[in-house]
Amino acid sequence: MDIQRISCKIYAEDQSAIGDRVEQFIPVFHRWIQSGELSGLPIDVADYGHVPGGPGVMLIGHEADRAIDLGEGRPGFLYARKRDATGSLADRVAQVVGETVAGAARLEAEGLLGFRRDELRIQIADRLNAPNSDATLDALAGEISKGMRAVSSTGPVELEREGDERRPFAVRVGGLQVGA
Repeated sequence: MDIQRISCKIYAEDQSAIGDRVEQFIPVFHRWIQSGELSGLPIDVADYGHVPGGPGVMLIGHEADRAIDLGEGRPGFLYARKRDATGSLADRVAQVVGETVAGAARLEAEGLLGFRRDELRIQIADRLNAPNSDATLDALAGEISKGMRAVSSTGPVELEREGDERRPFAVRVGGLQVGA
């Protein structure tokens, strides 16, 4: 199964930290592009702060997008891999989670947000290969857990599928400690 579109969201510690100030991330994302330190090819920054529960501010890239995501009523940093992922599914999950944690650490270094390290949300936007069902969770849980063990400093992780089958496959990952 060649799953490419994997995203990971890490949640802000203070859920009210962003509020109506989503535009403060625009110059930060522009600096990230200019620094040349990001993996992949970053292209541009888009402001979606006017969309309730939307992506907030996005740093659009060729291989992956990064965003201050306001979805679920829980702000956080989102890394969404779109293409050119290599390795097993476990390798891809580890890479996406690693990029997510690195992006969160960069934002923390900017002094803008703090992030929780004990819960993540992983989504696979491939309804053909990964429909949102318990059967998909059963089929992918081992690889997702293996990928999480590569980046988490704790033992077994807890995976809980988000139940709306009309949405892409997504799991909440708990019982972990990622990043510093």
